[in-house]
Amino acid sequence: GNYNSNYRAGRNGGSGGDYASTSNAGAGGNGGRGGNGGRGGNGENGADGYASLIASAGNGTLAQTNMSSPYAPNTSFCANDNVVLYATPGFGGQTCRWYASITDSIPILTDTLLVTMSSVDVTYYVTTYDTTRDAESYPRMPVHVTILPVSNTMAAMTIAPEQLPYTFMDTVFPIGTPAHSITTFTYTATNGCDSIFILDLTVTYPDDIEEQAASQAPQVYPNPVTNICHVRYAAQESAEVHVYDLSGKLLTSKPISDEETAIDFSGFTSGIYFLRVLESGRTVTTEKVVKR
Repeated sequence: GNYNSNYRAGRNGGSGGDYASTSNAGAGGNGGRGGNGGRGGNGENGADGYASLIASAGNGTLAQTNMSSPYAPNTSFCANDNVVLYATPGFGGQTCRWYASITDSIPILTDTLLVTMSSVDVTYYVTTYDTTRDAESYPRMPVHVTILPVSNTMAAMTIAPEQLPYTFMDTVFPIGTPAHSITTFTYTATNGCDSIFILDLTVTYPDDIEEQAASQAPQVYPNPVTNICHVRYAAQESAEVHVYDLSGKLLTSKPISDEETAIDFSGFTSGIYFLRVLESGRTVTTEKVVKR
């Protein structure tokens, strides 16, 4: 407490002297000034104060308003490519989280996202994530991926022996090329995607012409196929059916008998295959078969 600054009052002055016997005595003098007041006592202790909570930055809800969305460019990829989607965290975060939908509670991956593109466009969602506060930005940012088509085509071509040597897509088929051959070409399409073209080439040497004309066209069904594909063909001579993948690799072959032959596709992955019917080693037809 503060010291007391007041003074105590001085005491009364002493009495005047006695009267003289021969004359009147003078009046007594005034009393002296009182001394300074004593030191004041200590003050009382101060009263207890009161605390007030203003805000807390440690909870996720509050942190969302202070975090910016990540940067992730929209991109285009070729169908069936393995690609990495990436995003740069915005202010307030250390990494990113990827979601398959805008409402999913569990992210697919954190940081970058490795995915295999299908044949249809797809949208993913990404957020900035603060690992310290376990909070992420909101709303989620959509990242749209455009799928570019990949061309897988096949064409049958017939030429006369006199046309050999024959050049197709920078490949030369020399004199003496077999009567039937399948060649796979890989090229870059106008959209930048690697595409495949398969050429089924027939060279009409004299023996082939009459025998192919006499052959009955085979039937291939169902197409698309899920498990079993049937080939119906009334062969004049020994006949076989061969199945190739897009690279031209022979996957399986089977003799054709009883006018109908079953080919099991259940062990093959979904995609495009080529089914080739041969009679006495000569190609009767080549059909494109889609496996679901």
